[in-house]
Amino acid sequence: QPHLILCPFLTKRVPEKIWSNAAVPCLIVHPGIEGDRGMSSIDWALKEHAEEWGVTILQAEDEMDAGDIWATNNFKISRHQGKVPTKSSVYRGECINAAVVGLRQVLHDFAEGNSSP
Repeated sequence: QPHLILCPFLTKRVPEKIWSNAAVPCLIVHPGIEGDRGMSSIDWALKEHAEEWGVTILQAEDEMDAGDIWATNNFKISRHQGKVPTKSSVYRGECINAAVVGLRQVLHDFAEGNSSP
C-alpha cells in the first residue's frame, strides 16, 4: 500500500478508484501555472508568447487540474536570440527543473507529517 501517489505530466485522467482514496494522496504534476487547467498548457504558453510559465503540483480530484495545490514553481521561458522555444525543449529544460523543485518540497513536507496542502 503506497503512502503517496505521484503522477507526473499526465496525458490521461487518473481513474477515480486511485485518486478517491483519502488515506493516500494522489498528486498530479501539471505543467502549468497556478490556475491553469487542462491539456496543452505549454502549447498555449508558447502560442501566447508567455514570458513566464510554471509547474503546479496538485491533489487529483474529479475536475481535471482543479484540486488543492501542494506546490507551484514558476520559471522564465528561455528564448535564445529571440527564437520561440519548442514544446519539447521547455518540457526537457525549465519544466522538469521546476517539477523537481516542487516534488522535493512536497516530499519533504510529506515526510515531516504534512499529509495535506
